[in-house]
Amino acid sequence: MDEQELLRKFGDGLKRARKAKGMSQLTLGLECDLSQTYISEVEAGKRNVSLVNIYKLAKELGLTVAQLVEGVELSDAPSTLGGKALDDDTVVLIPPADECECQ
Repeated sequence: MDEQELLRKFGDGLKRARKAKGMSQLTLGLECDLSQTYISEVEAGKRNVSLVNIYKLAKELGLTVAQLVEGVELSDAPSTLGGKALDDDTVVLIPPADECECQ
């Protein structure tokens, strides 16, 4: 799976979660201190979202980070990160949402 497909899968999951909560893009954006345009671009797979923003979105939607990214399987991730090749020994750790000290 290429990076664009990965972003699109995340965006689709975000859109489903937002709609399940009955929220508009504008409302979600305002609650997360993000613009409606940003939310729209993320849902369309046009933005690479930072971990901090993933945390904000998950928290506002009443989800953990893991739940929000659940539809994007690790095995589907690109084989590069920042232009550097990832090998089978690479591990990326994401703390549970309740352990993140994001503001």
